[in-house]
Amino acid sequence: MATEPQKTELKILFNGSIDSNLSSIEDSESKVKEIQPVIDTFDPACKGLDREIVSIVANINAIKSEIVTLHSNAYAVGCGTTVGIATIFPDTVVDSSFNLSSSTYDSDDPYEVTNVTLTTSNVGFGTFVIYTSSNNQVAGLGSAYADIGSCYGMGCISGDCTNFANQIATKQNQIISLQSQLNSLTSASNAIRTERVDYQVIRWADKYSIRTLKEENQRIRIALDVLDDARYDPYI
Repeated sequence: MATEPQKTELKILFNGSIDSNLSSIEDSESKVKEIQPVIDTFDPACKGLDREIVSIVANINAIKSEIVTLHSNAYAVGCGTTVGIATIFPDTVVDSSFNLSSSTYDSDDPYEVTNVTLTTSNVGFGTFVIYTSSNNQVAGLGSAYADIGSCYGMGCISGDCTNFANQIATKQNQIISLQSQLNSLTSASNAIRTERVDYQVIRWADKYSIRTLKEENQRIRIALDVLDDARYDPYI
């Protein structure tokens, strides 16, 4: 059984640990307040680039939908064949985020990744932008009939098929141009985001420290309560 002086020594030890932790918590909270404005300076550039990315992807997929309609209209008048038919898939862009991208994250898996579609509502957030051309992992937009510039059906007029094929080719060239812009924009956005990650890591480390020190103090206070509880006096 511990003597009263020994119990006092334990209380001093515990209270000293709590005070030290409180001081460290205050220091980390101050660091978080200092680092957040630095992280925020990245927002305008990331958001501006992302808005343009979202806009271009929407334009590409709108043109692809127009191509689907042209194929359907052409096939309806006898152009093209189902032999070698293909699916037209949309282009997609996702926001790939480490957990530490969140300003509130303070848990144990900072590098766990979450992927969500990049939209106007989440521009600038996250760790990386991932652009995928003709993403066959999502639902297709419709069919592209083979040899659409040639007649296959009864009553088909060759000139109509040629016209449809030319319209489709023009739109495909528009898509190629837009996709080239997207590759450049995603690289630019990711270049800036990469530099932001280091500051987000610092923020997470301090927030993680704050959380774990608070938990430690809660645990120590439970031990202090035991020392102060008369029920345990006969044993300690």
